[in-house]
Amino acid sequence: MRAFAHDVPTLLVWGDRDPVIPALHGIRAHGNWPGSRLQIFEGAGHFPHHDDPLAFSELIRDFVATTEPSKPDDDRLRRLVVARSAAQKSRSSARFRRRAASLAHARCWLGRRGANPLGLGRVNRIDTSRPLFHRKMVYSFAPTEETRPMNELPPSIDIPEAGQTRAGFLRKAGLGSAALVAGGALLVTPGAAIAGHDDGIPDADILNYALTLEYLEATFYVQALGGAGTTGVPGSSATFRRGQITGSKKLAGFGGRIRSGAYGELTDTRDHEITHVEFLAGALGGAAVGPCKFDFSSALGSVGAFLETAQLLENTGVMAYDGAIRYVDAGDNLQAGAQIATVEARHASYLNLLNGDSPFPTAFYEGKKPSEIFAAASGFIVSCPPAVLALFGRLP
Repeated sequence: MRAFAHDVPTLLVWGDRDPVIPALHGIRAHGNWPGSRLQIFEGAGHFPHHDDPLAFSELIRDFVATTEPSKPDDDRLRRLVVARSAAQKSRSSARFRRRAASLAHARCWLGRRGANPLGLGRVNRIDTSRPLFHRKMVYSFAPTEETRPMNELPPSIDIPEAGQTRAGFLRKAGLGSAALVAGGALLVTPGAAIAGHDDGIPDADILNYALTLEYLEATFYVQALGGAGTTGVPGSSATFRRGQITGSKKLAGFGGRIRSGAYGELTDTRDHEITHVEFLAGALGGAAVGPCKFDFSSALGSVGAFLETAQLLENTGVMAYDGAIRYVDAGDNLQAGAQIATVEARHASYLNLLNGDSPFPTAFYEGKKPSEIFAAASGFIVSCPPAVLALFGRLP
């Protein structure tokens, strides 16, 4: 392909923040590639088509529409193929001779020094059953729990049967009374509180309180990262794209694995918050309150401000659930709240880490009353429906 490249119209696409192959390589390739076109995506990493798919697709369409296709000369291509094949055969022969000589030297040396001259207890033999060109050392390993076939695992490990549904498997595990929805949350109904508390707060109020907070978090992430949203969470274009997140100064001190995975983890967090909204609204049905109107302009001025605000909201969410659990009566509602709270706590831990704080700063998390949470979130709230204002008027 290299031999024919200068005859074929070529588009080179690079990210200016590519940590694997720096953009300088693309600039040099463009300079040595007559007729090529170079496009460098600002803020993009190693995968520009992931970082900015819309701009990438527009670039491809423009390249196809404005570039004259090549008209290859069959005779010239034939000569190039023959010449390249001969050169490749010559290189392969030289490589074969070098490897054969190395193997002959190794066999001679092993014959003088014994079967295991370096004390490598794992080396058993040289596999002479394979062609000379592919001979290599052969190793043996004792079987471990991790490498045993499925049919040799101890009977104490439960393996779902073929065709068995997730609900059926959980039912066998003792969760048969739970109805499952997206994300593994329990589908509950906001019925009247059962005996056990005398606080006078129905569970429906606590579920609506949680729904209001989830509206806030989901709207924040959709405005920051883009998305279709859901009922009560308007869709939005992205404020920050993948390259801006992974290449931000906020993440400069982390290794490549954390930086490259940050965008995916944050979009997963967005999707979790949307799922929480859908679950709570579905559980409440007609009793669900509508969303407040939010303003996150001060929190989306930079990637650093976005990550710091996300940390604040997630930790506030954990304190909200921890503080509200004391007012919940029905066991199903308690379990559903705990399932959401544990996910919120994982979000908070991850964002603590990204912001340079301890992922788990204390053994016990302090719960906050609904009035305290509402006051903490009021900086992002422009207005709320009367039903929400009345709700927070009733709550402690």
